[in-house]
Amino acid sequence: GYLVVEASDGRRALELLERHPEARLLLTDIVMPGGLNGRQLADAARARRPDLPVLFTSGYAEHAVVHHGRVDPGVRLLTKPYRRSELAQAVHEALADRSAGADARAIGDGDDDRTEGGDGGASPSASDRGPVG
Repeated sequence: GYLVVEASDGRRALELLERHPEARLLLTDIVMPGGLNGRQLADAARARRPDLPVLFTSGYAEHAVVHHGRVDPGVRLLTKPYRRSELAQAVHEALADRSAGADARAIGDGDDDRTEGGDGGASPSASDRGPVG
């Protein structure tokens, strides 16, 4: 399992990333409250930690990481709704690609046993120190 730290908005996520240098992954929604969208959060996080993998999630077809129907280069996107197994696979792949270099990828295109995946916040930390709540 993973230890997950949840943030209510992008600014709080950046604060938590500073306090948790052991964070190995940023999982963020594209649309978030508090003034920063997920893309802006990811850019700010990577300015501080260029090696930090980012996994975006969104329920919208048009957002900050998809242009002309294609995911931006180097971006991982998990589309909502998604299955827990798809989330687990996406997290596993993002962490595995951390050292190997990631390709752009959109994950999730089925239609059953899905979850909406949260409330539009960000989870700035995924480490293998403990279980997901």
